[in-house]
Amino acid sequence: MKLLNIRLDPEDVAKVRALRARGVKVSQLLREAIRAEHRRRAGVPRADEVEAALAAIYREHPIPRADERQRFDVHHRGRFRNAIRRHIRRRMGQ
Repeated sequence: MKLLNIRLDPEDVAKVRALRARGVKVSQLLREAIRAEHRRRAGVPRADEVEAALAAIYREHPIPRADERQRFDVHHRGRFRNAIRRHIRRRMGQ
């Protein structure tokens, strides 16, 4: 792990001392601040943002129930072809 030296002015030194006196691990606080700033600048979504996006997707495209799922193996070429043909025929009203 890389060691990082940071110059602090007297006001910040007093704040660090007060935080340490309250049991705050300043190194952990700094790591969290660096990670948060990196996420903000790199555009990495937070967990709650990801959950909200997934919820919106599932509302629009719900996962089908077991009885509504495909009844063919998508990796079997012939079965897949036949399923697509049936689907197209249904759509065309034949």
